[in-house]
Amino acid sequence: MSSSQPAQTFLDSPCTSPDATSSLRGATSPCRLARMALGVVVLLAAFGCGSSGGSDVSAGTGKKGVSAAGSSMQTVTYAGVKFDVPADWPVYDLTAAPTTCVRFDVNAVYLGHANPNMECPAGIIGRAETVQVEPNDALVTRWIEGDGSAAQQVNGLSALVDTTSSTRREVIAKLDAPHVVVEITYSDDDSNAQRILHSVRGT
Repeated sequence: MSSSQPAQTFLDSPCTSPDATSSLRGATSPCRLARMALGVVVLLAAFGCGSSGGSDVSAGTGKKGVSAAGSSMQTVTYAGVKFDVPADWPVYDLTAAPTTCVRFDVNAVYLGHANPNMECPAGIIGRAETVQVEPNDALVTRWIEGDGSAAQQVNGLSALVDTTSSTRREVIAKLDAPHVVVEITYSDDDSNAQRILHSVRGT
């Protein structure tokens, strides 16, 4: 039933006639009950009661919320961690869709390893904020052992943060447990990338 149907039924009912509105004072007529019920519905709608929220699921969707800055956010859950990104960023599961192109020129979240045979369009240029979270195993290519790194705690998780990645306009952290690598790219300012990194927590 559409939201306009209750209002239309009320307008078409005898409650709108002069006789109906001149019921005995103090009596609880059907028309008065209808108006009271309509008022309750309007109040519930105004305060957002009855709206459904999202739930954390692996690889693809997330729990919606609002950040301190007021922008709509989603929580993405993958491989034992969850983190917050803008709600309008698409989330790609690279295991389910292995030919997905991991692009750094459009805002997006990538979960899993990039496929060497991924299908990318020609002429990709530019730099944007992106997130890739992948298992920390032999297939990781963007964390190089021996690079400068610093130990850091991220919401109770022990991590090594690449101290050289800023020259590549990236924030990269390797978590001890769960064993994942978080890689965040940015264009000029790394403040949002740092916020995303510091939203990473265990599930």
